[in-house]
Amino acid sequence: MSETPTAQHKQQLYSWGRQREGQGGRPEDVDDQTWPRVVEMFPVKIKLVASGVDRSLVVDEDNRMWSFGRGWMGELGLAYKTQVSYPEQITKVNPQLKWKQIACGSEHTLALTEDGEIWSWGANEMGQLGQGHTKMVDRPAKVMSDQRFTHISAGTSHSIALNDLGEIYTWGGKYMGQLGNSRPVDFTIPCKIEAENLPSFKFVTAGDYSSAAISISGDLYTWGSGAHGRLGLGTTISFDVPQRVPEVESVRLVSITANHCIALTDTNHVFTWGANHNGELGNGLRQRQLRPIEIKTPETFNAIHAGYESSFAIGDSGSLYVWGSCANGVLGVGRKVGDILVPTRVNTTVLFRGLSVHRRHVLAICQGTGEPPEGWSKENELIDPRIEEDRLAAEAKKEQADAKIAANTAAEEAYLAEAAKRVAQQQEKLEKTKIDVAKRQEEEEEAKRREAEEKQKKIAESHRRAALKKAEEHARSLGQEIEEDATKTDAKTESEPQEEDEDTRRQREREERRRQLQREREAREAEEKVEEKVEKKVEEKVEEKVEDKLEDKTEEKEEDVHDEEKEREERRERREREREAREKEEREQEEREREERERLRREREEARELEELQRQEREAEEKRKEEEAAKEEAAKEEESLSLEQDSGDDEDLDEEEARLLAEEEELRRLEEEEAELARLEAELAEEEEESD
Repeated sequence: MSETPTAQHKQQLYSWGRQREGQGGRPEDVDDQTWPRVVEMFPVKIKLVASGVDRSLVVDEDNRMWSFGRGWMGELGLAYKTQVSYPEQITKVNPQLKWKQIACGSEHTLALTEDGEIWSWGANEMGQLGQGHTKMVDRPAKVMSDQRFTHISAGTSHSIALNDLGEIYTWGGKYMGQLGNSRPVDFTIPCKIEAENLPSFKFVTAGDYSSAAISISGDLYTWGSGAHGRLGLGTTISFDVPQRVPEVESVRLVSITANHCIALTDTNHVFTWGANHNGELGNGLRQRQLRPIEIKTPETFNAIHAGYESSFAIGDSGSLYVWGSCANGVLGVGRKVGDILVPTRVNTTVLFRGLSVHRRHVLAICQGTGEPPEGWSKENELIDPRIEEDRLAAEAKKEQADAKIAANTAAEEAYLAEAAKRVAQQQEKLEKTKIDVAKRQEEEEEAKRREAEEKQKKIAESHRRAALKKAEEHARSLGQEIEEDATKTDAKTESEPQEEDEDTRRQREREERRRQLQREREAREAEEKVEEKVEKKVEEKVEEKVEDKLEDKTEEKEEDVHDEEKEREERRERREREREAREKEEREQEEREREERERLRREREEARELEELQRQEREAEEKRKEEEAAKEEAAKEEESLSLEQDSGDDEDLDEEEARLLAEEEELRRLEEEEAELARLEAELAEEEEESD
């Protein structure tokens, strides 16, 4: 049982569901929370709460506004900050403003003051901030309007507000007609809905690409996207102007989201319609509903909220009731898997005074103390009988997937080990080949070097011999010239008188010897110069050949290194392609499994729908048989009466027979209409499946 709050029990902030972006206000929480927990960083009394995608907004009793979570488009209102894991006060706003209501869209935020002004910040690519432009705003700024507003709501990319005259104003994206105006443009400032014969309204709400409003008389109007039948108009098509929902009257509250819609009447009846894959309609089934259906409630509700695939309601006792998908622990019933198909009480010791739901996380204003009792989730929950089967099946699939992953990992490791072994062997062979090639190259180079040296020696020897021969020839020619000179001198001496003495003769001989020695020295110097030139040319040629060989060898080594690097890169790319192929195969397998689950779900739904149609057909057949039996009995009675009457009653019999024939004709027409209706229902079901 819930604890009755006393005077010392102030209103505190609780949160649960998805927490990893800091939207739960508890920095230590990095995993989903499956049951309500108090946000202890708020010691003050809470006045207003609102939850958006991965973020939260709170107003305390001192009229201070706090923001926490993640917001890349300025929706936190904290200027340049994009993520905070703890509540941080929004200071870029006039502290004298008194807040009446706050609302969070997907990536933008609205706030309404007690004076009827609207302030907005966050994403603005479709003008959903209502400030006359489409630029992002990272701190609160006033909406451009002179109206005095009384109520606001924020959708995915549009905003809606109600003024003090009961008129509806919308702005932002008009993708599916959610603005309620037939003009095919987005609005960057609030614009009044000008549809014909619209009454005055007392309540408005915005969903994902759809909107809803309640008139002063309690009539419900919806417009925008009709996906999943969430408009409650018996169809899945969209409407760009408000349409009255005839099945519900005296509506007090309504909540619409991406998949379904909930309405609460003044007589405390709850109606739901739209998608129902996860039991979010609360009627114990999973078939969607195109028109409102009433559901059973454990107690009288005073507040309702539609989540993404879940639903919430607060009872008069302060208890919280939930139904739909348990994903991320959003229902607060102690688990993250399975569905709840009927309204189920969250067994906690606090009383709920306010609630805000957005997709995967929830904020609540609670009164009281304590935590959920130990073991309550197993003893006190009202669980759908198929949840345990789904859980066991999910665990079995998870074990199979883990075993498959382990087997794939082992196979991959074995393959990588074998591949590494092959690579090592190939590298060893490559090294041996390189060593052999290097040895052969060295031997070839040594042989070529020796051959070049032999050639150079031969060339040098030939050049030396040629130089010696030339020097000998030059010496012979000099000798001949000396002999000729001597002969001429002797002849001249013999012809001349013997006038010279012995000293003169000796001097002349010394002079001749000196000249001969000079000629021999010149011949030797010429020979040495020739040999030096030959040796220099030989050395230059040898150096050129050695340099050419070294350059060729360096280029060959660089090419080998390049080839080796290229081979390693090819092996790495091949391993990367194999890994990507395995990942792609795993993704495809997961996608096939998901499609198979979806197909089985659709088949179950089709089977249930077929059973319902067969039941209706059986009822119609039984009714027809009863009518035929009644007709036969009436015919027998008429026949017995006709035997008792005299022949003068022939005219009455003809009239009775004509009446019976007319009734038979009417019955045949009704049967044809029933068959046509069944055919139309089947076609409608096929169209709905195609639209889904």
